[in-house]
This record gives sequence, structure tokens and C-alpha cells, in this order.
Amino acid sequence: MKRLLLLFCTIPMALSSQTNVFPASGNVGIGTTTPEKKLDVIGQVKADSYAFPLVQYDFSLAPRTQLSAMSMQLFDDYHTVRPGGDTPDNNRYGTLLAIYGRPSHWQTDIFVGAETKRMYFRTSTWRSGNSENQVTGGFHNWRTILDSRSNVASSGKLQLTGSGNHFIEHGNLGIGTTTPDAKLAVNGIIHSKEVKVDLTGWSDFVFEEGYPLPTLKEVEQHIKTKGHLKDIPNVQEVRENGILLGDINAKLLQKIEELTLYIIAQDKKIQRLEKENTRIEKLEEKLNRILDKI
Repeated sequence: MKRLLLLFCTIPMALSSQTNVFPASGNVGIGTTTPEKKLDVIGQVKADSYAFPLVQYDFSLAPRTQLSAMSMQLFDDYHTVRPGGDTPDNNRYGTLLAIYGRPSHWQTDIFVGAETKRMYFRTSTWRSGNSENQVTGGFHNWRTILDSRSNVASSGKLQLTGSGNHFIEHGNLGIGTTTPDAKLAVNGIIHSKEVKVDLTGWSDFVFEEGYPLPTLKEVEQHIKTKGHLKDIPNVQEVRENGILLGDINAKLLQKIEELTLYIIAQDKKIQRLEKENTRIEKLEEKLNRILDKI
């Protein structure tokens, strides 16, 4: 009888060993006797696969939601299972973290740091006062602003580190100016070990046969009339438009090559004059010997 009773007790356990159902209310704790959430696990979790339903959270009813002091890590790895699937083959790839402001708000700020606001990200700012690091005015259509709220010269406001590349896909970049008129506009001195300029042509055409080399008389007349060399911008043009390094170097080289041709031509004249002078000296010696005999 005892054996039969024991058999009846074990049958329900065997039938339900594959499924554990818990009440809708209350929490489940693994490794803890005081679970705080629906499933509270103290320790590591290992599984062959995961399935996360797509869930969107709406904090519109509590726009001032606060998170207490904690650490949060977000990973986006190709081999990591993401929300929306249980294997890497059918997962969705997209934004890892997105923070949006309400359309009715003029701006959305994300502050990182203490109350001194050492750094913040700002989008679509409305500036209407003379507060720190702001300019009096109206709506500025900036997509993102980085501001460290500190003007310490030794630390600076922005630092990009790492061995990878950094890209600015569109628009112009201004350093020392808020109105850049080129891909890179610097209002100040650039200190560099080397500057490389790509060009489509060079000034070696001066040495080609048939090049219309102006005479020195023509060069002199152009200088008297214009006040500068031909094909070289004058002082007014430089003040208004600046100079293009590649273009001006090519033009200066053109003048150097023209000057080289002038020097070669003058050297040939000098050689002819020297030969003529030698011939005259020999004739003078012969004439002197004849006169001595008379």
C-alpha cells in the first residue's frame, strides 16, 4: 500500500516536469529570497537562445523621469542577439540608443557630468539671452552642439581619440569662425609639418617648343603699365580673394622657368660677346706688331 501511494504522488511531478507555471501576481527569485522584479536573478544567466519582444517605452507622462546613480552599458555586436529575435540571422539592426525631445519643445539637452554641466549635447537650440556660451538671437538650426561649459585652455572643449578615422560627411568646417566659406576655414595660423596640394597641371609647358616667351622689353612695359608681373594677381586681388597655394605656386614656377630661359639666352649672348672680344684683342695685337715695325 505504501508503494502504491508513493507511485501516485510521483506521477503528477513527472507529468509537469517540463513546464513550470507561476501565478500572475508576485515575483520569482533565483538566488534571492526577496525578488524585486517579475524575474530577479542574482548571478549569471546562460541559455542557447533568447527571444525578446519588441517593446517601446513612452515616458511622455513623466518627462522628468530620473535614474538614480547606476551604471549602464549598451552593446551592439554583430554576433550579439538583439531585441526582436532569438538568433543572429533574424535580428533587426538599427539604433542602439535614441533620445528624442518632444516636438513642442524648442530644444533637447543631454547633460553629462555634475550640476556644473561640464558637457552637454544640444539639438535645435533657441537662444534668447546672454547666458554663458550662448549668443543673443533667435532660432539656430544646429543639429548637434557640444559644449564642455569650461574654457580651460589646457584641456579644451573637444577631444577625439582612437586609431580610427573621423568623418564630416557634408557642409563646411570652421575653426575660429562661424561662417566657413570652404570645406575647412581657419581664421588663424595653421602649423603643419607638410601641406600636400593636388593639381591637374604644372608649368613645364614653358619649356615646350613654340611657347610664346615675352621679350624683356614686353615684360618691362607690362610692369610699367600694370605694376605687377603678367599672370600674377595684384595686391588688391590678394586682399579681396586671398591666394590658392597650388595655383600661385604653379604661376611662380612659370615665372622662374621663364627667367631661366632669359638667363640661358643672356648667357649665349655673353659667350658670343666674349668670343668677339677675344677676336678683337687678337686683331689689336697684330696691328700693334705691324705698327712697331714701321
